[in-house]
Amino acid sequence: MILKTLELYGFKSFAEKIKLEFDQGITAIVGPNGSGKSNIVDAVRWVLGEQSAKTLRGLRMEDIIFAGSDEKKPLGVAEVSITFDNTSGFLPLDYNEVTITRRVFRSGESEYYLNKSGCRLKDINELFLDTGIGKEGYSIIGQGKIDEILSIKPDDRRHIFEEAAGIAKYKSRKEEAERKIEETKQNITRINDIISELEYQLIPLKEQSDRATIYKDLTERLKTFEVNFYFNKLDRLSDILNKFKNDADDKRKKIETAKNDMILIEEEISNKTIDLKTIEEKIYEVQNQVYNCSIELEKVQAQIERSIEKINNLDENKITNSIKKEKISDILEELQINLKSELDNFEDLITTINQKELLLKKKTEELEEFDKVLFEEEQLADERKNETLMILQKISEKRNDLVSKQTTRKSLVLRYQQAQEQSKKLDKKREEANAVLSKNKKRIDEIMELINKISKENDLYLEEQKKLEMSIQSTEGELKQLNELKHSKQSRLQFLNEMEREYIGFNKSVRNVLKSIPKEPELNKGFCGVIAKLIETDKKYELAVEAALGSAVQYFVTETSTDAAKIISFLKKCNLGRATFLPLDTIKPRGTNYRNEGIKTLPGYIAFAKDVVRYESKYGNVIKYLLGRVVIAKDIDSALEIAKNISFSCKIVTLDGDIINPGGAITGGSKIKNNLFLNRGREIKDVQQQLNKINEENRLLEQNKHETILKLNTIRKKILDNNDIYRKLDLELNLLQEENKNMFNARKEIETSQHYLNKELNKLKDEDKELNQEISLLTMEISLIEENNKKVQESIYDYQKIFKEKKTKREIINKEITELKVGLATLKQEELMFVENIKRMETEIKNQKENAAKINNEIKNADLLTRVFQENLENYKKQKTGLCSRKNEYDEYYKKLNDQRLKLKDEIENLNLKIKELNTKSNEIQEQLHKIEIKLTKYQMEANTIENTLWSKYSINYKEAANIDRQIQTNKGIVREIRELKAEIESLGEINLGAVEEYKRVKERYNFLVDQKNDLIDAQEHLNKAIEEVLKQMERQFIECFDAINKNFKEVFKDLFDGGKAMLMLADPEDVLSSGIEIVAQPPGKKLQNISLLSGGEKALTAIALLFGILKHKPTPFCILDEIETSLDDTNLKRFTRYLLKLSEETQFILITHRKETMEAAKVLYGITMEESATSKIISVRLDEAS
Repeated sequence: MILKTLELYGFKSFAEKIKLEFDQGITAIVGPNGSGKSNIVDAVRWVLGEQSAKTLRGLRMEDIIFAGSDEKKPLGVAEVSITFDNTSGFLPLDYNEVTITRRVFRSGESEYYLNKSGCRLKDINELFLDTGIGKEGYSIIGQGKIDEILSIKPDDRRHIFEEAAGIAKYKSRKEEAERKIEETKQNITRINDIISELEYQLIPLKEQSDRATIYKDLTERLKTFEVNFYFNKLDRLSDILNKFKNDADDKRKKIETAKNDMILIEEEISNKTIDLKTIEEKIYEVQNQVYNCSIELEKVQAQIERSIEKINNLDENKITNSIKKEKISDILEELQINLKSELDNFEDLITTINQKELLLKKKTEELEEFDKVLFEEEQLADERKNETLMILQKISEKRNDLVSKQTTRKSLVLRYQQAQEQSKKLDKKREEANAVLSKNKKRIDEIMELINKISKENDLYLEEQKKLEMSIQSTEGELKQLNELKHSKQSRLQFLNEMEREYIGFNKSVRNVLKSIPKEPELNKGFCGVIAKLIETDKKYELAVEAALGSAVQYFVTETSTDAAKIISFLKKCNLGRATFLPLDTIKPRGTNYRNEGIKTLPGYIAFAKDVVRYESKYGNVIKYLLGRVVIAKDIDSALEIAKNISFSCKIVTLDGDIINPGGAITGGSKIKNNLFLNRGREIKDVQQQLNKINEENRLLEQNKHETILKLNTIRKKILDNNDIYRKLDLELNLLQEENKNMFNARKEIETSQHYLNKELNKLKDEDKELNQEISLLTMEISLIEENNKKVQESIYDYQKIFKEKKTKREIINKEITELKVGLATLKQEELMFVENIKRMETEIKNQKENAAKINNEIKNADLLTRVFQENLENYKKQKTGLCSRKNEYDEYYKKLNDQRLKLKDEIENLNLKIKELNTKSNEIQEQLHKIEIKLTKYQMEANTIENTLWSKYSINYKEAANIDRQIQTNKGIVREIRELKAEIESLGEINLGAVEEYKRVKERYNFLVDQKNDLIDAQEHLNKAIEEVLKQMERQFIECFDAINKNFKEVFKDLFDGGKAMLMLADPEDVLSSGIEIVAQPPGKKLQNISLLSGGEKALTAIALLFGILKHKPTPFCILDEIETSLDDTNLKRFTRYLLKLSEETQFILITHRKETMEAAKVLYGITMEESATSKIISVRLDEAS
């Protein structure tokens, strides 16, 4: 079998769907840091069932879903599919290809598929069990796994060897069997508790069932007599009811006649009322018309007043507009005068501007001529300046040469001084090297002494460690026993709480009430509880009190008899059975008819039962009613003596639950194993206290274990500290030896350096002499050039003086031109201002003329509107006159209608008086009818009561009662028979009618649980035998595998290290299946030592040797190695690669690597890149084809 393909979508940095194909041999995956190489390993680990987000380098499982980037949105799902070529049948499935798919959504939902069919994680784990493949197998060695294999405790290394040995499946089966055994033990404990309770219930239930059967026979006979009695009474009541019904019918007919007369009168009243309503509606309409006329008059009057007001306003506006017209005329005259004056001033300004422009032109021409002369002279001056610059440049070059020579000479002097200083330093270093060599020799001797001391201390610590580990093992054994006891008590407590919650042991009807009451708020108001829950007593009195109460322990207590009746109705309605109630408002205490003082002195007397129970004060009468005539005696003999002294007048119970009833009947026998009711609450408290005690002992043992572990950790820390000190000393020793070697080489180099330094000093002296001669020659040349430069500078100064005078004259002309330009600009600005003022005045004149025209129009419009408003005023006055006339007409019509309305009201009132007289007569007849109906109701209620009694007692009606066997006796004879039957039923005592069914149900359950218990015991024995067989198989298989891997490890270690030796050892050979595994290695040239003392590279190569040894014994179909060769040097890397090629003939290898040598060994090369932010891409190359 080989790994064929791996497909990823949305997993970590792989945002797009990618597919990697693998062949037999070695495949390498390469790429820069952070590109997503290790995400390939995480994907394989995840699809094979890894559940730890931390192992996958995340905080939550949703972190493996692509989280998005600057260019890509986050995804909502991650999916990985891995496909295996199963043509060899390696996996136990009938498929040539097996594909495992795992999918996770951002909501947290996860799915698994096997060949595209949904499956469980457990199915995948079982598929790869003992194959070396899987999240815990050795087929995936990730980053840091090498160090983890070597650094973890010996006990934690076992899982790799167990996987290779193929015992993981046996271990899984063993753990499953042990878990089932533990569950079986708990189930047996619980079943024993239930059986114990059921055994107690069976004996009293059998007695109650027999009494219930007798009770049913007697009640059936009682039913026949009572039904006959009630049926005779119903016949007599039927005759009386018929007589009263005839009288009632006659009275009802008279009442009906009176009602018909009243209906006719009411119809007449109704007609007159309609006429009255019609007249009132007309009155209402007339009133509306009058009101509307008044409104119209007010509106017309308002219009008249508004018209007069508007005419007056128009007259005032005409006067105002005439005044405005005169003012505008004056303003226009003044504006025209100002405009003429402004135009004259504007002409004078234009003349001045023309004169200034002519003068400016003349001055500008003069300046241009002057500039031409100055330009020619400036050219001549530039030529002389250039000559001066060439001289200065020559001087600068010579001076630069001089400075360069002087600098070189200074450098030579400095080098000479440095060489002398260096020579002195070399002498000093040689002395220091000699001192270090001497000091190191002394320190090496000290280190060797300390290493010997640490080795002795570690031997003592290891012995102490072994003692502490044995102590922890002993404590864990005690903790295990305590936990077993704790589970037993918890099971018992759970069972008791379940009995308390489900009311197990109570009669079915009692259970129904207790479960229904909390759901019915109306019933719960007056409900106090069941007797068993309302009283408490000491443990020694529990049997006696419960025996005294008998079935009364299941009686209910209510506040009032009404509350009891409500609950009884509820029981009937829901068909929940029968129950007995003790209402607080009706129950009276039972007293004794003998003196208490005398009985207390009798031997064996303990107390009255009412005095040994605890209860709330309001339940005093109930408790005295139940236990007021019950005496508790020490034993049956004492009870008999007491009973004789009081003539068997009350009930006496013993502490063992034996009973002497009033009249002399005795009940007794074997001691009851467990109380069913009164001791339940106490037992729950006792078991809880025992649990608390166990928890405290557990805590103390855990504390002791913790303290021992702390001591053990301290010892281990000291061992580790010593190992650290040992490694540091070993490192320091190596460093000192290396330093000595370096010092010898350094001293030799110092002597060679001093020889070359002396040669350099002589050479520097010769170079200094030559430089002094060159500096003197350059100084003379610079002096001659500077004299020539001085003469040229003097001639340039004379010329510049003349040029400056001409330039000053030019500036005077330029200043005059500037002043002319400024003055001309000012005049131009004044010109613009004149133009603006003239335009403004012309606009103002135009606006004033427009205003004058507007006022003339307003005056004309006012005259026109005045005429219109005067015409409207005349029309409004005419409307006012018409409205006043119409209002007077409506007032006359209203008066006429009101007279008709008053007449109709009088007629209706007379008719109402006639109805009142008829109503009085009808009421008298109704009163007589009411008296008849009361008597009728009384006898009907009596008949109904009898029928209800028949129905509530026997669920039959009157017709069904007629079919019951008729008795020939008179009612007196029937009553005598009923009294005798009731006496017999009373003598039976309290009856539990549900006991027959309850006994049958409990008996069936008891037999079923006994069978279940036997089945569980058989299953437990079978599981124990299976575990023994599995352990033997595991031990044999593990030893064979361990020996083979140990042999392979030795061979591979020697090949990879080119010598040396290594071995695997069981920490406890006596306990093969739980012993830790120690790894001891001895690289070439070193002592045999624990792997923790090896260097990083040696550790890595040792772990690789162990891995190759396991693969050699039991090759996995494929193996993924994630940068495990990183810490190897080039030599070891070549050995690793060579061995890897050898193993690749049987195992397919997939490598995550950065090393060139490893890449060269690969057949296929995949490159992982990250072109876009946070998104990985794949590039593949087949190296065999490329070559």
